[in-house]
Amino acid sequence: MLTDPFLNADFENLPRERKEEMVAFTNELLTRFDDHKAEYVKHTGGTEWAIARQHAQILSQNLKMRLTPDQSFAIRDSAMAENIRWILQFEGGNAKMLAWAHNGHVSTQSYGSVKNMGTHLREMFGPEMRVFGFAFNQGSFQAVEMPFPSSNGLHSFTIGAAPDGSLDAMLAQSGLSLAAIDLHSLPKEGAVAEWFSIPHGTRDIGAGYSDQAAAGFLQPQVLPALYDALFFIEKTTSARPVEGGSWTVAQRLPTPANLDFESSEAGKPPIHWVVPSRIAGLNFQVVTSTDNPRSGERCAMISAFPGKKYGETSGRLQQTIDAVSYRGKKIELRAAVRVQTNAEGDKAYLWLRISKQGVGPQALAFYENMADRPITSDKWREYEIVADVPVDAETISYGLTFTGEGQAWLDAVSIQVVHK
Repeated sequence: MLTDPFLNADFENLPRERKEEMVAFTNELLTRFDDHKAEYVKHTGGTEWAIARQHAQILSQNLKMRLTPDQSFAIRDSAMAENIRWILQFEGGNAKMLAWAHNGHVSTQSYGSVKNMGTHLREMFGPEMRVFGFAFNQGSFQAVEMPFPSSNGLHSFTIGAAPDGSLDAMLAQSGLSLAAIDLHSLPKEGAVAEWFSIPHGTRDIGAGYSDQAAAGFLQPQVLPALYDALFFIEKTTSARPVEGGSWTVAQRLPTPANLDFESSEAGKPPIHWVVPSRIAGLNFQVVTSTDNPRSGERCAMISAFPGKKYGETSGRLQQTIDAVSYRGKKIELRAAVRVQTNAEGDKAYLWLRISKQGVGPQALAFYENMADRPITSDKWREYEIVADVPVDAETISYGLTFTGEGQAWLDAVSIQVVHK
């Protein structure tokens, strides 16, 4: 589970004792890296050892954060600061870095006893680091609908001009559409110095937002205590995804479709199937193939592009159907799969997910991904997953995921009611 990022979501469903065991394991792994450093460096080299150990360190940070959700902000921000320091040290004395995050993470003032990333970095680098805050008067932005969890998820919000008397409104009154203010160059005395020395309301919006609670996002702040400089934009536009850079939304079909892939054009993505990806086509491609199908003339193929992988760690295709006609019944997902392995980590996983209304873990009614029996055979073989569909199930999703450097093929998919 820990070595395959595709399976990391299973961590949330483990009992706490098992989670603690996995955290202890990552600590032991780090100790082993340190105790056997000379041996490992001799066999692989210093650079390879350092990068591998840092990967283990990030894994340990991630699991600790997920094990203690009530401390996740503090653990996360401490980890981000430590990882920035590691990168700069690894790159050498002349290295420089630009790190971009929400104001709440980069500011150099902590939230009570909880230190944020900027506070940690200020302690590490002192005046060598410069922190820029961000302010705006009106416009659009992307955020996750609050309160969490929300079925609306991430979307665009548009808000009007900042309230009178706020810092954002004052900057807008200057008439500048764009401004960069050096907060260290403010006058030491006089009206300007006095104004900036006392708290003024300014929008403090992070990953989440709610129109109903908009007033709560206007926080009194003394900016020179938080940042070295401030960027101001009078009117913002919402973030726009780069081509192929957004999640593909899985369409809910009334019934399964194109399960044998015969309805698709060779070389093109299978119709009625979704290829969910943030950076579609960067590391993997999913197309309809005529390469030795299990039956008929076509099948689906997931293949990895050669070279290093950044971001995506797996290629996947899936289909989502309405669960209404399957409620209260036992179903069987069956499919034929074969894999061409070019490296030791090449594996495919057939998976089935049944969801209820809502978001988050409480919406997950069933999930099986063959984690204990990954597919590595280069021969066509049939695999199955059986599940009971709850009476309140909303959707049934299924598909194939491939991790590694080779290729995987999927064909002859079926989903049927099992009669008792």
